Amino acid sequence: MRLRLRRPSPVVLDGRILAGLRMKPWTPAGPIPSVFEFAQACGHAAALVDAAGRRLKVRVVAVLYLGSRIFAGAGEGPARFGVLLHARRAVAAGHYDLDVADGRLAYLNDVPVAAVPRALVRKLGGNLHFRVG
Repeated sequence: MRLRLRRPSPVVLDGRILAGLRMKPWTPAGPIPSVFEFAQACGHAAALVDAAGRRLKVRVVAVLYLGSRIFAGAGEGPARFGVLLHARRAVAAGHYDLDVADGRLAYLNDVPVAAVPRALVRKLGGNLHFRVG
């Protein structure tokens, strides 16, 4: 019997192609999850929760490398890294809460989510993203 292993998706993708997009990084009042915590959540189901309490199913696809600051201190200068999400249905850009299903990340409040440009969706494998300050 031969065992076929699925080729795992990359956990970190080069997101510098999104650098031209103007968006504010997400910087919560409390501690910011590290790049490692987001990396552990990659591949897991999650939900974006809007202001009305509706849950929109998404999957955490990858961490986006945005430049040399991936391990820098939180809230100092430009965003440290991004997080790529994939939603099956269309989701409008805006502020959502993010709830990762298996509890690998704490419930994240007021995350500014933006759409990935259509030309890059297939290349990156996700259609939504946000930046972490």
